Amino acid sequence: MMHTVSDVPPHLDDGDWFHGSPLKLDVLAAGSTVTRCRVVAEAFAHKPTWMSVGDEDRPVSVEHNGVLPGSLYVVDEQVGEGDVHPHPNSAFPGGGMEWITDRPLRLRLVAQLP
Repeated sequence: MMHTVSDVPPHLDDGDWFHGSPLKLDVLAAGSTVTRCRVVAEAFAHKPTWMSVGDEDRPVSVEHNGVLPGSLYVVDEQVGEGDVHPHPNSAFPGGGMEWITDRPLRLRLVAQLP
């Protein structure tokens, strides 16, 4: 099980912290989910009830049943140890995909997703 941000597997790390949502947001509340994998955040933006992630290789592949238009955000401030922790109930095996925020984080809109 992962314990630190530096333990994110390289093939899941797109270099930033992302959040996908159908909501318009400026600040992400503590207790929200973030990921280092952009395509996973893009899928979450559509609020799926089902998602499958093929994360063995690059690029990571995602299938989902979400239909809502959404937004992709990037966390617009430094995130370090103590700001996030591994999601304790992640459905993704191996860990490193989903993280929970421990404090509010400022967001910047990256893309509108139809």
